[in-house]
This record gives sequence, structure tokens and C-alpha cells, in this order.
Amino acid sequence: TSQRIFGKWTAAGDQRSYSLLTGAADRFTFQITNLGTFADIDQVADTVDYDTGEWYFIVGRFDPSAAIYIDVNGRNTSTVAGIPASIFNSTSGLEIGSRDGGTAELYTGYVSCAFLCATYLSDAIVSSLFQQTRAAFGV
Repeated sequence: TSQRIFGKWTAAGDQRSYSLLTGAADRFTFQITNLGTFADIDQVADTVDYDTGEWYFIVGRFDPSAAIYIDVNGRNTSTVAGIPASIFNSTSGLEIGSRDGGTAELYTGYVSCAFLCATYLSDAIVSSLFQQTRAAFGV
């Protein structure tokens, strides 16, 4: 089952925007939508299953009209097919560890150092952040 890690994702009223989650096949996934609807979701999933009880450095990135990325412990996966120019401006609150106002897909792990950027971060910046923080979590 899916568990939401971080995002603005409320199904009621089609108020989806972006979300990091544990998705199918025990893989971290990053989702976006430009219309807020379930039918309009673009997503990218990591290529390796995660292990419970481990810390991970996870970054979801959106490069408008170009690609969406998920970076897990320095490993980068992307998709470029049909990427929209913008993400839906949802009225949902930013949630850590759930969606739909804390009522659905509750995350059972820990989240540390979560933050949101208003701009796309380059591969070099993401790599630098990973290298600078990994020792703190034993990654």
C-alpha cells in the first residue's frame, strides 16, 4: 500500500499537486499533476526496492516541460514523456506523513530535514546535499 511522505495531495475536490510516497513494489515514487486530477498524474519511481528500517535521502524534482526526477541515496531516475509546464496550484496544505488532511496513506517511518524549494535543483546541488548530510543518517 502507498504511504505519503511529503506533499500537497488531497483527492477531494481534485486538489492534487505533488507528492513523494512509497508506491508500488516497495519503491519510492514522485508524482505531479498539472490539473489536480487523478487521471492527469505523471510519476517516476526509483529502480530499486527500499528496505524498512533504513534511512534514505530522497528528492523529488520537477523540471518544467522537460522531466521529473526522483533521487534516492545519490541514484537518479527520471521520466521525460509528456511532462507539463507547470504543477497544479492546489489549495491543499503541505503535509508530511499523510495526505487528505492527515486521514489517508499515513507514513509509518520517520522524516527528517524535509524542505520544499520554489525552483528546480540541479544534479550537482542534489549530489552536494546528499554528500553533506549522509553521514548524519548513516547512509
